[in-house]
Amino acid sequence: AVHMAMDSDTDYGSDETGESGPLKWSYVGDEVSHVHNLTDFAKMQLYYSGRSETLDGRGGFPAFSNKVAASEGTPNVAMFQLMLPLGQNVDLVFNSGLKAREAKHSSKLRSGKKGTYVDIEEKVRKLSGDRLSALLEAKTEEFDKKFDKIFPIKEEGAREVARRALSNLVGSIGYFVGNVLIADVSEGKNAADRVRTYPQRSLFTAVPSRSFFPRGFLW
Repeated sequence: AVHMAMDSDTDYGSDETGESGPLKWSYVGDEVSHVHNLTDFAKMQLYYSGRSETLDGRGGFPAFSNKVAASEGTPNVAMFQLMLPLGQNVDLVFNSGLKAREAKHSSKLRSGKKGTYVDIEEKVRKLSGDRLSALLEAKTEEFDKKFDKIFPIKEEGAREVARRALSNLVGSIGYFVGNVLIADVSEGKNAADRVRTYPQRSLFTAVPSRSFFPRGFLW
């Protein structure tokens, strides 16, 4: 279940109407065979949906179809599009393992432990709005102090470059699990005929680009 909180005031969006105050949103679900072409997938879904939204009196914004594809396989990609006026902020809180109907109609749900309950609204408030901003500020200050202690760089411009470089380096580290695809150049002219699937492996690595290479990278 996904809850939305607008600014510092909690404003739960309906997962049926796609509207929550000034916020307009749409979604689509489908099955894809590769994750490297999700940008093209999103563009095609917006182009063929035939839907558009109006925001701040202006119309013509393409939107997703608000449908989950009924194919033979199981949908493995869900995309959400959020549209809101300039100056507005939105926090998304993902509650793993909660059914949408339960999360919508009950503020307290039984957790995995017998006799204990989870206060959904309080959990969302802790992870959004002013509380989230305060937590981010505290973690940023903690990062800056630790960075200055380990890398005592005096010149402010160089310090900022180093901070961003370290942040991107750490943020690019990920853990991946899946089948390795290897191209065998000795087999045929067709690229599809040259692909060999190796047994499933796990890989702890850093990718050269999180946005353009969101998958395991073997250096």
